[in-house]
Amino acid sequence: MGFLNHFQKTPPGSKAQQIAESLTHLLNTKQTFGAWQDRLGLGDYAYGNFSDDIIHKMGEDIRYNIEQFEPRFRLVTLRFPSSKNRF
Repeated sequence: MGFLNHFQKTPPGSKAQQIAESLTHLLNTKQTFGAWQDRLGLGDYAYGNFSDDIIHKMGEDIRYNIEQFEPRFRLVTLRFPSSKNRF
C-alpha cells in the first residue's frame, strides 16, 4: 500500500521532505503485491540464508526503483557491508 500513499494529499513541505516521503513509500512497496508496473517496489528477500547474492539483488532493486520512479533523487553510491562484517 506504500506506493498508493504517494497520491494522498499531504501538507506541503520542503523538497527534501517530499522526496524522503516519496522514497519511503516507494521502498515500502512490495513487487507483485498490488504493484501495477514491472519491478515497482522491492522483491521478497525473506527466504534462505542472507547471502551476498540476496544483498546484491536487493541493491539492484533499490537502485532501479530510485532511478526509475524517483527522478528528483540522484543516487550516487549504494554500499552494503560484506558478509564478513555484517553482524
